Formats: sequence, structure tokens, C-alpha cells
Amino acid sequence: MINDIIEYSIVKNTKISSEFLTYTQNFSGIMNSDFKKIDPMLYLDLVMETMHIFRILEGELDSISLLNSEKNILELFKYYKKWTYLKPHDDHYIMFATLKSEKFGIKYLLLKPSELKKFKNDFEIIYSAMLPNKNALKSIYRIFMKAANKISTSKNQ
Repeated sequence: MINDIIEYSIVKNTKISSEFLTYTQNFSGIMNSDFKKIDPMLYLDLVMETMHIFRILEGELDSISLLNSEKNILELFKYYKKWTYLKPHDDHYIMFATLKSEKFGIKYLLLKPSELKKFKNDFEIIYSAMLPNKNALKSIYRIFMKAANKISTSKNQ
């Protein structure tokens, strides 16, 4: 019984460590590039990875000391996890849109939610989804780092 618990703990922690390392590498590569040149599909993948890490660390995130602005970001992601969006949308989110037209074919775009209506005349909107914007992702990343630091220091004690 105790061996099963230890084995599970080791596998779980190793899995989290490797997933977190992969996430930080992907995050750095995408977020350090020029945002106007980011491939919308890569940004969508990064948001999905961010939400995966958020779910893994969620219990730990509530137990660390955060500034008020960080608490607001944490709340934003808690709402986002439930597909609930905080207003004003343009302040917190970016729109991932898949558009189609005879002239241009299929296009993937990242734009402010309020800008989507500009494309309705020239494109058929196939799919759109609000994603946390770059500032929100950078902020939650810093919170993840605080949580990771807390976890690593508590293991060393």
C-alpha cells in the first residue's frame, strides 16, 4: 500500500515536472516573439497548455501569497475555466477567429473581441473563441512560477 502511494507520488511529480518544463519552454518561445507575428494556432495551443497547468496547480495557487492584481488574474482564470468571461472583454481577452472567404480561403486571426464585427461583411466566421490575452498569460505565468518556487522550497525542507 505505502509503496503504491510512493510510486504514484513519484510518477505524478515527475509527470508534472516534465509537463511544466515543456510548458515553460513553449511559453518563452511564443511570448518572447513579436505578438503581431504569433501564429494564432500556436497561441491557441499555449492557452490550452496554460489551462492544463492551471488545473494541475490550482490547489497550490490558492495557498500562495498574491498581490491584489495577481488575485484578479487568478479569478480571471477561474472564471475562464468555467467558460465565463469578465467584462470589459477587450481588457482581458483576445479573440481567436477562423474566417473563410472565396477570395482569401481560410484565415486564422487573433484580434480584440470588438474587432471581430469588422470582418462579418467580407468573411464567413466559421469559429471564434475568446482567449486570455497576452498580459493575462504573462501574469498567470508569474503566478505559476511563485507556486513552483513554493513547491520546490517545501520539498527541500
